[in-house]
Amino acid sequence: DLHEKMLEFFTGLKRHERKVKQRAIKLPMKLMYALECDQFDEIMSWSGDGRSFAINDKDGFEYRVLPALFKPSKFESFIRKLCRWGFAKRRASGRYGQEET
Repeated sequence: DLHEKMLEFFTGLKRHERKVKQRAIKLPMKLMYALECDQFDEIMSWSGDGRSFAINDKDGFEYRVLPALFKPSKFESFIRKLCRWGFAKRRASGRYGQEET
């Protein structure tokens, strides 16, 4: 399943090789997986400097990425979750990234 693929991606270990039960995967890790796994390249992508990402296809994100990785939810709910994790939309580029201090 996809959850198992994410755990293997982050730990480098298959289920039978892990000694402890893995906790739930948090939003930033799921987001990184979605950007790195090559499954959603046409839907979302990293910026050139790797400090932010863009959602290139909002409908594709809502109907493919959200149900697969983030529990079925609406696009607007996902954006609110990003904000709670400290992400902000960069006005000039329209990309999402961590707020700079």
